[in-house]
Amino acid sequence: MGRHRFEASGDPLARLENPHRMRAIPAAEIVRRMGVSEGELVLDMGAGTGYFSMELARAGARVVALDVDGRMLSIVRDRSSGPAALPVMPVLADASSPPIRPSSVRRILLAFIYHEVEDRRSLLETCRTLLHLGGRLTVVDFQRRETGFGPPMRDRLAPEDVLGEARCIFRAVSRHDTDTYYQLEFQKE
Repeated sequence: MGRHRFEASGDPLARLENPHRMRAIPAAEIVRRMGVSEGELVLDMGAGTGYFSMELARAGARVVALDVDGRMLSIVRDRSSGPAALPVMPVLADASSPPIRPSSVRRILLAFIYHEVEDRRSLLETCRTLLHLGGRLTVVDFQRRETGFGPPMRDRLAPEDVLGEARCIFRAVSRHDTDTYYQLEFQKE
């Protein structure tokens, strides 16, 4: 059976950024725990509507918001432009082959997409290639329990599964768990 893939049917903002979901998954807290530095280049892979991209930019990062869905990226473009423009650059591309130079980013965020990836080892290798030495990879995903929204239970990964897969490539540096999601930080050495 294939992996669950997020389908952006209907209004993605109403679906992904409804008040209940935003309370359960507070972007500001997740970004704060990342400890982003002013001017740091962050790649938000699978950026969707830019929920995390915008918060990363407000925290001082320069953000590349990568997604395969042009409709989602048009939302990101609209949100990051105008009088209160934020340093967010939408990029239409697949996470397996992002148009980013090796060793050019300080941080990569994989927020709620890790469970969708079939070849996770390849994704982790790609992240390692793109990160500076000492760079950080943040994986945020749904707990392996019912949360009222998110992917089917059969497609969810426990944080221990992600830790086991990533430890072959990265050093695990922190973990935070809530009832809804987990946040794992890894470092390239």
